[in-house]
Amino acid sequence: MKIIGHRGAAGLAPENTLEAIRRGLELNVHGIEIDVQLTKDRQVVVIHDFTVDRTSDGSGEVDRLTLEELRRLDFGAKFHPSFKGERIPTLMEVLQTVPTDRLLNVELKQIAYRRRGLEEEVAKVIRHFGQHHHIIVSSFDHRGLKTIKELLPEIRIGLLTYHYPVNPRSYLEGLGFPVYSLHPAFELVDREDVKTYLDMGLEVLSYTVNDPQTARELESMGVSGIFSDRPDLFV
Repeated sequence: MKIIGHRGAAGLAPENTLEAIRRGLELNVHGIEIDVQLTKDRQVVVIHDFTVDRTSDGSGEVDRLTLEELRRLDFGAKFHPSFKGERIPTLMEVLQTVPTDRLLNVELKQIAYRRRGLEEEVAKVIRHFGQHHHIIVSSFDHRGLKTIKELLPEIRIGLLTYHYPVNPRSYLEGLGFPVYSLHPAFELVDREDVKTYLDMGLEVLSYTVNDPQTARELESMGVSGIFSDRPDLFV
């Protein structure tokens, strides 16, 4: 079963920072998961929340701040004083940090009523980087995934879901684009559903699993991999 560091390794270092990513990589995880958003000046940065309040010493909405303004903030000290000085990374910096023999899951995050073309900017960064065979782009926003697939036809798509579709095959066929993996919350995972998706040729990657017993149960159901804040518990 694949072990993917969630937000880098969010239980070991400040989430979505280069230090968290390095901690995950040092554990030889199969991959790293991050979240990306657009800044006011349309730079793709790595952060989960729509505001910086929880994870930094600043305040405000990510898409109302420029990259320069975001870089002034400390994204480490709130996690632990020893991480003081950690800065928000860009998607390009993460691409340059994660080896291409590891999986990189890029989750798109944007406020639904303030769509600003995140997909286009992410596609530009990935194209500029020059390699994408190791990347999965995922989102709860399936419309956004359709856009990114049109922009990067060879990119692998991960479908995040709060609940399983009533008719999985019909729903997936109706999306209008091929899906590589399904990403359900671990509480939703059911042996029959997992078998259905595996039989359709999809991987099933479940989030967010920080308990070894839960991981063993998921593996016994056939789950392909898990996202974890504490990958050190599984490697």
